Amino acid sequence: MNQSPLVSVIIPAYNSAEWIEECLESVKKQSYQNIEAILVDDGSEDNTSEKAAAFDLNLTLIKQANMGRAKARNVGMEKASGKYIAFLDADDMFTQKSVEKKVEFLEDNPEIGWVFTDAVEFDENGSEKLFLDQFPWLDIEKDQFIQLLNKCYPLTSSVMAKSELLKKLGGFNPKLRYAEDLELFMRMSLISNAGMIKEPLTRRRLHQAQAVKSTFDRWDSRVRIFSSFEPQIVSLSEEQQNALTKALSHASFKLGEYYWEIYDFRKSRQYFKRSRGNYDWNKSAGRYIALSFLPKFIIKTMRNLKNH
Repeated sequence: MNQSPLVSVIIPAYNSAEWIEECLESVKKQSYQNIEAILVDDGSEDNTSEKAAAFDLNLTLIKQANMGRAKARNVGMEKASGKYIAFLDADDMFTQKSVEKKVEFLEDNPEIGWVFTDAVEFDENGSEKLFLDQFPWLDIEKDQFIQLLNKCYPLTSSVMAKSELLKKLGGFNPKLRYAEDLELFMRMSLISNAGMIKEPLTRRRLHQAQAVKSTFDRWDSRVRIFSSFEPQIVSLSEEQQNALTKALSHASFKLGEYYWEIYDFRKSRQYFKRSRGNYDWNKSAGRYIALSFLPKFIIKTMRNLKNH
């Protein structure tokens, strides 16, 4: 490359003092040098900011009240000057050539708007596995919007995108507290294909404080995300429309199961009805709807008998 484009690394952090120095060290040791690092402390109650400020790295540090990862990343992007934006969560790390290889890919493939890589997931016991191995059906040559609907999710800490693409889309949806990255990737996939580097160029730390807080968070977010694409369904291909309808139906069924388990039968009926269609779970949804009209004590008795 004749001229090295600037890369902005956006790091959202919340109560990350335990890991932030390793994260920043991985940025400092990049083989690619033209980097600006922007850390957004999203209302941490520990000394994340103090540790980051004291670290030997040219770092822009922004502190804000706790508003979630989506807002934190958007604030970081507003301050970014790079041609490319790379995301790195505060508990994750880049490998030494992570930025270099992603920049090379995007520079060599100007028709591609964003790229993601594989990652090594590791835990406190030293166990390691490859992130993309959990998606054996992943095929980057197939429709990427459908791939995302089929639960093939790039790891956010492995993604680098053109800043102009992210600005065109308005960044992450700050109304989402969970799966905001999936929603953005779905929007990105409709206007720009992703590239994939199947090298583990990120190290992802697995620990107790991460993302999914409940079954409700997982499925409520997906119902809301998939529903948000319904107004533009006529602009999707027939295959994309079918995949979106099926994904929304499945998420609705799972949310119906959640409400069933907590005996909220009115809401469970609402989501089971929404899940109806020519799908594997259709008969189960019908049974749930019929049973939901029984008195609660009968359903509790039936559940106790089943459990025993």
